[in-house]
Amino acid sequence: MSNDPPLGGAFLAGPPPSEHVTIPEDLPVEARLMARTAEDFLRREVLPVRERLEAHEGALMRRLLHEAGGLGLLGASVPLAYGGMDVPKTTAALVGEAMALDLSFAITAGIHAGVALLPL
Repeated sequence: MSNDPPLGGAFLAGPPPSEHVTIPEDLPVEARLMARTAEDFLRREVLPVRERLEAHEGALMRRLLHEAGGLGLLGASVPLAYGGMDVPKTTAALVGEAMALDLSFAITAGIHAGVALLPL
C-alpha cells in the first residue's frame, strides 16, 4: 500500500489511515479549554435567548457577537498581528463545533468572523 495521498475524492471511498485521524481528546488542553469556553458561552448567553434571536432582535445579536469576540471566539483563526488568536485549524474546528449548539448564532458568527473579517 502506498503512503501517497489519495487522488481526487478517493479519500471518501474508504477509511483514512489512522495517522490522519485526530480526536478531540488528543488535542492540547488549551484547544479543549477554548472549545469549553465557547460551549459555556452558548449555553449561558445564547441558548436562553434563542427565541429572541429568531425574532430578529438585532441589538441582541450585536451584543452577543461583541461578547463572543471579547472571549476570542470570533478571532480564533485571525493572525496575532491583527488582534486574533491564530490558533491551529483543529482548535478553530472545535470552537466552531461548540458554536453550532445554536446554528443561527454559529452561521452569523461564522459569516462575520470568516467571510467578512479574514479578507480584511
